[in-house]
Amino acid sequence: MRRKETYPLQKVTLNLREGDFDRLRVLHGRLGAGKVIRELVMGHIKRVEEAVAQKVSRQIEMFEGGANNE
Repeated sequence: MRRKETYPLQKVTLNLREGDFDRLRVLHGRLGAGKVIRELVMGHIKRVEEAVAQKVSRQIEMFEGGANNE
């Protein structure tokens, strides 16, 4: 039996290259292609958000450093 996700899910349509979904199912077996895709998307969003946060933090440091030099 599959474990229920601990977060709410939203049903969407996703266009993949022909054969990719089947390939994920073969490669990941019981885990399931849908779960793999969710994990990939969540990981991507996390990496992008962390990169943006670091960039904003550096910009704030530069701004505050410049303001302190006046």
